[in-house]
Amino acid sequence: MLSARGPGVVRWLVTTAPGLTLVSLLVHLAGWFLWGRGLAPRYDEVEYFERSKALATLLRAWLSGSIVEPTLWLDFYGLGEWPPANQAAQALMQVVFGIGRDVARLAPTLAASVTTGVVYLVTRRVATPAAAVVAAWMHVLHPTFLAYAHYLWSETLFVLFILLLALVWLRWREQPESLVRAAWVGFVLGLAALTRVTALPLMVAVPAWSLVRHRQWRGAAVVVLLAVLTIAPWQRALMQRERGPVLLSSAAWSNIWIANHDGVPDGLGSSWSHAESRDPALGHIVQLAQDRSVSKDAVARELSIRTIAKSPAKFLRRCGLRVGTLLSSNFFTLRHFVVVAYPPTSGAVVVGVWFLQLLAHVALFALAVWGTWVGGVRERGTLWSVVFFLAVPGLVSISFSRLNVPMQAILLPMAAWGALHLRRPTSRPRKRVLGGVAAALLVLSVLTLRTVVRVYLAPSSAHAGWLEPVSRGLNVDLRYVDRFELRAVNPHVPPQVEVTVETVGFGFAEGRGVDRQPWQVPKRVRTPTTFDVLAQDPAGPLVVGLALRGRPQSGGQIELCRPERWRRWTDTPLQGVQIRWMGAQTRPPVDIPLRLRSQP
Repeated sequence: MLSARGPGVVRWLVTTAPGLTLVSLLVHLAGWFLWGRGLAPRYDEVEYFERSKALATLLRAWLSGSIVEPTLWLDFYGLGEWPPANQAAQALMQVVFGIGRDVARLAPTLAASVTTGVVYLVTRRVATPAAAVVAAWMHVLHPTFLAYAHYLWSETLFVLFILLLALVWLRWREQPESLVRAAWVGFVLGLAALTRVTALPLMVAVPAWSLVRHRQWRGAAVVVLLAVLTIAPWQRALMQRERGPVLLSSAAWSNIWIANHDGVPDGLGSSWSHAESRDPALGHIVQLAQDRSVSKDAVARELSIRTIAKSPAKFLRRCGLRVGTLLSSNFFTLRHFVVVAYPPTSGAVVVGVWFLQLLAHVALFALAVWGTWVGGVRERGTLWSVVFFLAVPGLVSISFSRLNVPMQAILLPMAAWGALHLRRPTSRPRKRVLGGVAAALLVLSVLTLRTVVRVYLAPSSAHAGWLEPVSRGLNVDLRYVDRFELRAVNPHVPPQVEVTVETVGFGFAEGRGVDRQPWQVPKRVRTPTTFDVLAQDPAGPLVVGLALRGRPQSGGQIELCRPERWRRWTDTPLQGVQIRWMGAQTRPPVDIPLRLRSQP
């Protein structure tokens, strides 16, 4: 009996939406256990977690009848830069399973698992069951989707809502007079907008389709009404806090301004990667907002519209430049490796992961183009229009490769169809164009490496051995960062402990400068003392020295970047003093390299 049932169970697991969702859940839970569990947040992940933790603490206090600290709401709100859905999803996990980063990471894990089933349903609606199975497995195994399933950024939840939007929109297109289906479209649109502001173009485009294509005024009105009702609580809180009309985010217009103001150098597609022009632009917005007693968003909106209207040609040229960073291969997983957010690994593994992501990125886009050309995918124009509207915010504003993750998800149905029809004969010109698409994506990804290496990586010196030749080949100044912590484990440790940098080219971070002089551990330290050490063109991985003040022979040198010291307390040559290496956990100011060079 078991053998008779076995094949049926296997078929159910790999060919149906519930079965594929279950398999995806098992795969992503394994990824969470192997890579996500214990992974410290990096960069924006830190704020996402802190805001979700504040909301979870607030909800748990409210449910238990405890006193709710009024500051928790402000901690959750942050600066109003990000809509709240992603933080709320992480908070709900923490309400149920307890406060913690590992628990928060279960939210994207579950979202990615459900997304696999939705990919199947969308693909089956526009193609065949076989294509739906292929698309679902593409989603499960694609390295970018697999990595983001345990990241705290909002991309994974946004992908789920965008695919749900595609599903309910396709159903509404089949029966455009249905107000119930229109209501579902509006509700999911609102959820997507509460996750990322990049859904705003779709909030205009989707109801506009109903008006233009089918003259369905009531359906369009229902979509708008449900979307507005869904975002209304956040929108009301945002406008009250920001003292004026602000749509979904207090930073949307600021991002447009810093990408297009006159201080952005010619030829730079995304000024988020150019701190020399970004920081003064943001400071200008803050100062004007204070002087006028208005929101930063209002000031940024005025400045942006004025600047774009003054030179539309320059604006369009910059939009074209941003195509490169928008369509390049995702570098955020690469960064997690080189900043040693993951356990320390070799450079060969890191390069292998990057190549795997690059090939998967190029293959998905190329297969989607092929699947579009060979025909057979219904509503492919609808899917490509969603891709276009998702691209618009990144083209007019700051642009980086994380923004193409939802675009890749929407292309999965056509990529699966293309994979099933790779042998379909076609004309030579089409083959050449297809090869050109793949080559263009490869070239874009390689060309953007210079910006990625110069600005976004800020790696640990553990990878200096192979990254230094890369940085020289790209002609960029790569800045290395390492964080380590010291602690005294008994009350008899002398307080006058000096910490020195023994490796050439390194210096302690101090404000916006660098100090190469010895640092002293504060008196009676019983909690860890943190040190950030920066370098440019280092001779090798970081080596530090510990000694009692005035007694240089009392301690010794420590090779810091060793796997056994990564996030683990280990003994030092000074008895009673322990050290641990945290990888690279900060991004150095842009003027650090100049100040390092100026040190004697």
